[in-house]
This record gives sequence, structure tokens and C-alpha cells, in this order.
Amino acid sequence: MRKQLIQLIKGNYDNKQAAVIQIITVNLVLFTLIAFTTFLLFLFNELDSIENFIQHFYLPSNFTEFIYQPWSIISFQFLHSLKNPFHIFFNLLWLYWFGRTFNFYFGNHRVWFLYLASGIIGGMLFMVSYNVFPVFKGNSAYLIGASAGVTAIVIALATYMPNFEVFTLLGSIKLKWIALITVIMDFAMAPNGFNAGGHIAHIGGALFGFIYMYLYQKNKDISFYFLKWFEKKSYRPNLKITHFDQSNKSSKIEKPTQQEIDRILDKIAAQGYDKLTKEEKQTLYNASKD
Repeated sequence: MRKQLIQLIKGNYDNKQAAVIQIITVNLVLFTLIAFTTFLLFLFNELDSIENFIQHFYLPSNFTEFIYQPWSIISFQFLHSLKNPFHIFFNLLWLYWFGRTFNFYFGNHRVWFLYLASGIIGGMLFMVSYNVFPVFKGNSAYLIGASAGVTAIVIALATYMPNFEVFTLLGSIKLKWIALITVIMDFAMAPNGFNAGGHIAHIGGALFGFIYMYLYQKNKDISFYFLKWFEKKSYRPNLKITHFDQSNKSSKIEKPTQQEIDRILDKIAAQGYDKLTKEEKQTLYNASKD
């Protein structure tokens, strides 16, 4: 029992119920497939064909081009360049570090919602910037990567628990300072001309992450309809109601079954700890003492 509870706290959920692990897996699988395909086509001197094909899944800065590939507002969030493997490495590393904590407190559906929605917001800000601001006049670019979604999760978590301490090689540092440094770096690096559009997308993701968590703390969960859809797709086990005879006060509290504990752990992974009832929290507390 203790081992299972410790695994829950560490974030080692069943892969079928871990949104963070699912997102990481999708990114890694696509990166690996593209890498192997690119290598094979390289051997036959056909690199242009794979680049032209994959480009249909990048988010273009040109609105006209976007109209012909609207799916790119989602697909770009799961693609990374082979020329810079550190991009996917650090994105997924940050997602694993901070995403597991977010996943534990807020559940799978909010991880998916925040990741996708912030990516869309960041992508839209990227396109608008390239078509509005004079500095980008005459230029075009493509956007790829999970950075906007990852940044949103970090900022949202920092907004929810700003004084949460993260232990690093340099010592412990509060989450609010990590979030602040992350945003400042994007503002500082955008004007240097290297991946300016990407940094603008990061800022868009950060802004959405902050707004989402600010509204959530005001009891306004804008992922409500996404939650309803998510719950319809989720498996709901049948619950067995047991009535206890309280006439005998000396009787021992019945030990919760493994099935009941598994159900509660599944609910935490899917919806977050805050969705547990008072009785479920008490059951989990009693089980942790076994």
C-alpha cells in the first residue's frame, strides 16, 4: 500500500492515466519516426521530399498558407527539429519535472487542455506578430515545438504554488523565481533575431497559463467543457456502497479494499486531488497508515 501511494506522489501513474507521460510519448515517437525516415531518405538523396511533407504539419506565419493546413495549429506542438535535438530534450525534461506535479494536483484533462490551448494561443500570437509588426515585414517562418505548452504549465503551477521549492544543483529555488526568469529570458532573447517568433509563442503560452490559473483560483475553470468531454471518454467503475452499523462503537473501522484504493487513485490521476470527496480523502488517509 505504501509503495503505491509513494508512486502516486512521485507521479509514476499508469501510462494510460498520465497525461504528461502521454504527451512526452507522442513527442518522442514522432521525433524518432521522423529521424529514422530522414536517415533512410538521406541515403537515397531524397531529403527534400521528407522536408516538404513534414512542413505541412508546421505552423506557418503566413495566414494564406495556414488556411490550407489548419491542422498545423495542433500538430506543430508535437514536432521538433532534428537539427536541434536539445530543443526536444529540454522541453520534455521541463514537462516531466513540472508537469507531474501539475498532473497530480489538477488531473489529466487539465494537463491536456492547458498544453493544447496554450499552444494554440502561442501559435496565434506567432502568426499575428509576423503579419502585424514591421520588424517581421517581408519575412516568413514556421513554428514547431512544445515550448508554448510547457511554458504555460510552468507558469500556471508557479501561479498556484509560487513558494513551492525546487531543488537544483545550486540549491533550492522557489517556483515563482523560475517562472519569472523563464519569462524574462523570452523577452530578452526575442530581439536578438534568433527564433524571435518562437519566443513570442512562449510568451503567449505563459500569458495563457497565468490567466488560466488566475481564473481557476477564482473558481472559474475555463476547461469545464473539455472536462465534460474527457469524463465521457473515461472509464467509470461501478461503485459498491457499504453501510456500516454504527450502533457498536467499539467495532473497528473496516479496512478499505484494494479495489476501492485503486478507484480513488484513478480519480486523482484523472481529475485531481481536489475532486475527492471527504470520505475518499479519509479512506486514502486510513490506507496510508497500513
